[in-house]
Amino acid sequence: MDRDAIICCEGTEGGTLFAAGLCESSKLPFARHLARFPQAWLLPLFPLIVRFLYSCHRNTYATIRRGVRIESYIPAFRRFMLYLVLMNFRGLILYLALNLVEDQIVESNPAGCWYRDLLYDYQPDCYGRQFDFSDHVVLFFAQILPIALVEFLHSIQVIYWKDRHYNLKESFCHALPITLLAGMIYLYYIIFYASYKTAAFFHTGSEVYAGYLISILALAPLYCLQCTAGSKLGKFFFPTQP
Repeated sequence: MDRDAIICCEGTEGGTLFAAGLCESSKLPFARHLARFPQAWLLPLFPLIVRFLYSCHRNTYATIRRGVRIESYIPAFRRFMLYLVLMNFRGLILYLALNLVEDQIVESNPAGCWYRDLLYDYQPDCYGRQFDFSDHVVLFFAQILPIALVEFLHSIQVIYWKDRHYNLKESFCHALPITLLAGMIYLYYIIFYASYKTAAFFHTGSEVYAGYLISILALAPLYCLQCTAGSKLGKFFFPTQP
């Protein structure tokens, strides 16, 4: 493999070198597996997971002192179900359904293409010629970032780690929001890095823009719901009490 190469080759087939894919220049955790399960489902939920772990510890303390406080789990569980619906909407509607519609609109060249032998067996003829909106952009900006950001903003807006009935060490009270903020900054970094690779090597500008416009179908209603916490639906998912 050449130094600073873009395409990496792992072996030979029939005496001819074959390209395995783009060289991975980043060794950052999660950066190479953002589009895979379970990372694509767990990473957007990390602020909610932190809240859940904190609630488990606090409720264990409350059980010993005053009895179980199971009600503190209910709003978080509602948001968890909301996020699951959003992720399934992204996967079933914005990905599978729109790809089927796209395949019906754009037909492959019946005469075939000169680069057919260079494609994988599961890829259709003339793969890459037709317009193909960036589903990775949809994944990044309709699922991973908006869910994590909304839950992070709700944690900052309604602080849950300061409970006068729960004697938490002051150092931990400072460490928890710093951890959430550092996690969001890191998530943004690896998402933007992956978005750059997608835009630079796999999709045209119009395909990237189309993917982002499609992602707005999912992220805009979620942002509006979090910003209107005074409404009945907003209070149901984002209560103003921790």
